[in-house]
Amino acid sequence: MNYPDDYNVPTFAAGKSIAVSRAMGIGIMSGFLIIIFLCGLLIWTIRSARVEPYILSTGGTNDEWMVIKPGDTQLKLEMTHDQVIQESLVWKFIQDWFTISSDADTNEEAWDTSCARTDCYTTDGSTPCKLYCVTSDGLFTRFKENILPTYLALFESKEFWTPEKNNIRIAPVGTIGIAGGTWRIQVPVLTNNGTMDIMAYVKVARDIKAYPNTMGYHIADFNAYRMDK
Repeated sequence: MNYPDDYNVPTFAAGKSIAVSRAMGIGIMSGFLIIIFLCGLLIWTIRSARVEPYILSTGGTNDEWMVIKPGDTQLKLEMTHDQVIQESLVWKFIQDWFTISSDADTNEEAWDTSCARTDCYTTDGSTPCKLYCVTSDGLFTRFKENILPTYLALFESKEFWTPEKNNIRIAPVGTIGIAGGTWRIQVPVLTNNGTMDIMAYVKVARDIKAYPNTMGYHIADFNAYRMDK
């Protein structure tokens, strides 16, 4: 006989209530087991989930967009520390070269022609002789003789230039190595007369003794062209 279902007789009046309690107990325990199973399944799902983002890469002379899919082993976005240092140097140099500020002191800090290499070894956070300290002697001489007189005349006539630093496009040309390399730059420059679109090529070289603050990297040569729309 099945207890307590088959014992629902007048002499055992509690048999029915005991059967109901047992059924409820079985249901509750089953519910707990299901909840425990679902929690375990949820934890396993979270731990096994992987984030595989798509990477959007932009750059180059035409601002080409490239989508790099997860698991694509043929495309790699890798830069050595030498490339990172060089790109940072070029990025800052382009801003200093094409800036004509309304503040005379700011211009003097960048254009100072009385500098010596010892002036570049600063440790107090100051940045004197901005262009001189990152360029070769030949390039700075060219700037001083050919470019600076024009910049001073523009400043006197209250024409000011501001590169759009968030829109500077820098791309390597050929191989970039520990000894340096060539970089191509596109930069829009805001002026009183509108925006100039500049295409430039920068040659980076290395001389540890002369340029210790930039790991020896400096701008050895530079050519820029205005792009007409």
